Amino acid sequence: MTDMQVVILAGGLATRLGHVTKDRPKSLVRVQGKPFLEYQLDLLRRAGIRNIVLCVGHLGRQIERYFGDGKEHGLDPLQL
Repeated sequence: MTDMQVVILAGGLATRLGHVTKDRPKSLVRVQGKPFLEYQLDLLRRAGIRNIVLCVGHLGRQIERYFGDGKEHGLDPLQL
């Protein structure tokens, strides 16, 4: 495990994704059954990085509800 902190920008409006992001942030758009952001978090966790800051904006509460505090995903408490 590393002491490195990672910041993920997840606050865009996703206007180019059109109807796919009408009711959800682009980081929660499902790709092969799970949200896009979950793939990123899994890769970071496997690399030993547990300290992650998510900068959310548009529909950010949905991201917060889905990932909670991050513990279920094997991470230190997520900072939103």
